[in-house]
Amino acid sequence: RKVPLDLIDAPPHPIRPTLTPASVAELAQSIKENGLIEPIVVVPNGKRFEVVAGHRRLLACRVAELLNVPCSIIDGEGLDLEKIKLHENLQRDDISPIEEAKYFEQLKLTYKSSVATLAQLTGKSQSYILQRLNILDYPPTLFEALKSGRISFSVARELSTIDDPAMIDFYTDLAARGGVNPQTVIQWRKELKEQQTATDATVTHHGQANSPTLTPPPSVKCRLCSSPVELSTARIIHVHDECLTTIEG
Repeated sequence: RKVPLDLIDAPPHPIRPTLTPASVAELAQSIKENGLIEPIVVVPNGKRFEVVAGHRRLLACRVAELLNVPCSIIDGEGLDLEKIKLHENLQRDDISPIEEAKYFEQLKLTYKSSVATLAQLTGKSQSYILQRLNILDYPPTLFEALKSGRISFSVARELSTIDDPAMIDFYTDLAARGGVNPQTVIQWRKELKEQQTATDATVTHHGQANSPTLTPPPSVKCRLCSSPVELSTARIIHVHDECLTTIEG
């Protein structure tokens, strides 16, 4: 039914807390011209109503200065309502992994939910949930690079598995500047592991008690001449697999 806009409250823990009037301007214009086609899902909260699904639409309706909003009014509480919210939002392409991570963490704290419960609630695998939750433990440099969109989540996920924090910072900066893919990071990690193994072997041979910390930049083999090149000065190119085979041949 139609509900007065001033009686509708945003959800207390939205999946996308960073929504702004500017981000819904196009939707608001569409609502002005055509009305709200898909109703907002709300639940009664005393004499008011709280959004379960449709936070973005609610903000757009406010920008469009509607007085009354078409709503589907449902009953429910707790995880039942969160399931509806998740069903609508997790299918959207513009939900970032960080927004998912913060929302999953909020569900864990609010409802004492396990990873298995969240997986069942969302229809995602437990590894999917864990990968998102792990984002909240990323080193600051890696977290900010992902947040700003300078690297993709798949690249950030691979970078997070590097053991040395200093090397994570170094490779994150390199990935952000070069636009690399996950396979490139996997290769970096492999080469770093080889360097660590060689360093440990040298330390053992000389009888030192502690292995020295690796310092960037490590070097890799040039794809054309095979001589070492420091990653800080190496150039990253994008080629087809068959073209790379030609170059390496």
